[in-house]
Order: sequence, then C-alpha cells, then structure tokens
Amino acid sequence: MQLTTREKKVHGKNVDQLLEKRRQQLHTEEHRREQTGISCSNCKQLTDRLLAMERDNQRLIRQLDAIHDLKHMLKACAPPASQPLQSAPPASQPLQSAPLTAGQTQDPSSDDMVIGEGIVVSRTKVMRCNHSSPSKLACDLLSVLYTRRELATMSLTGQKGSAKEAVKPPLPPNVLNAIFEYALQKFPGADVATLRGAVRNKLNNESKVFKKIDAHRVDVIQ
Repeated sequence: MQLTTREKKVHGKNVDQLLEKRRQQLHTEEHRREQTGISCSNCKQLTDRLLAMERDNQRLIRQLDAIHDLKHMLKACAPPASQPLQSAPPASQPLQSAPLTAGQTQDPSSDDMVIGEGIVVSRTKVMRCNHSSPSKLACDLLSVLYTRRELATMSLTGQKGSAKEAVKPPLPPNVLNAIFEYALQKFPGADVATLRGAVRNKLNNESKVFKKIDAHRVDVIQ
C-alpha cells in the first residue's frame, strides 16, 4: 500500500516525535546513572572511613587493656608499708600473749585481736575507736589498754617534766610501738612525731583531770 504525500509528512512527523521522546528518555537515564555513580562513590568513601574508625577503636581498646594490666602489676609489686622502730621488750607487758602478727588471734572465734608487739585487745573495743585521724585513733587505743586513772600516773618518756612534779613511769615501749604500728597501718602517711605528741597530750590531760578531782576530795574532807 503506497502512502500519499500528506500521509508521508504526518508519518515522518510522528517518527521525529518518537525519536525526540526516546532521546529525552536516554538523556534522563544517563543523568540518573551519573547521580547513582556519585552516590556509590560517596558510599564507598563513608564505608572506608567507618572501617578505619573501627580499626582505631580496636587499637584503643587494646591499649586500655594493657594499661589496666600494668596497673595490677604495679599494685602487686608495691613495697609494704614501713614499720616503726622496735625497742627492747619491757619488764611488764599488759594483756600479753604469744607472738602473733597484727590482726591475728589464737582462737578464730575469739573477740581478741593483736594490734602489734603481741599486744592483745578486744576487737570490738578497737572497732569503736575513733578512726577519723591517726592521733585520735592512738589516744583511743590508750583508753582501751588502760583506765583513765592509770594514764594519769604515766608519762611518755619517764622523764621529769618540771621541778614540782614527781617522776612518772613511762608507757611500756612495746605498748607504745603497738599503738603506733596499728595507727600507721590505718594511716600509712601518718607522722610518728605527731602520734607521740598526741599521746603526750592525752597523758597530761588525764593527769590534770585527776589532780582537780583529788584536790576537790581534800577540800571536802577538810
């Protein structure tokens, strides 16, 4: 069937429209592929960056584990706390028992405990002592071992304080060392000189209290 000239023109116009439409579709698809290519490139960069960050995190975790292990090793290698100087054993010792290390008892079920130099005291009474400072702890331990009247009749060194005062017997050196040893275990940074000063003040205060009590009794009798 042969087409007329008019029909040929109409047919040619339709073909041109179809070609133009197809050309636009191809252009749209090409643009979409370009955008997709850019997106894929961005995704690859983000993925590579994420992997690098994960590797860095793993390395940091290994370093933290190594630091944690080193801290435990240093604690295990730390030297023990220094011990106070020991003196010769005195003639008399209060509440004396067989040599035991600090904190041990002969009978696990007993309330007794060793605070040092073999001095055995009541664990319950020790736990009631003031543990807020080394000086308060040392003074309270004295009250556990002796009555207030006994402390009033003792001195730190046994030397005469003044011409008017009589010489008082000193605290047994092993008792003094035991008190200092226990206080230093609880407060490793404590100063022995400070502890000695606190004990001296404790003894002087008890002496003053009982001097007033005795003087009042004399006044009442007279």
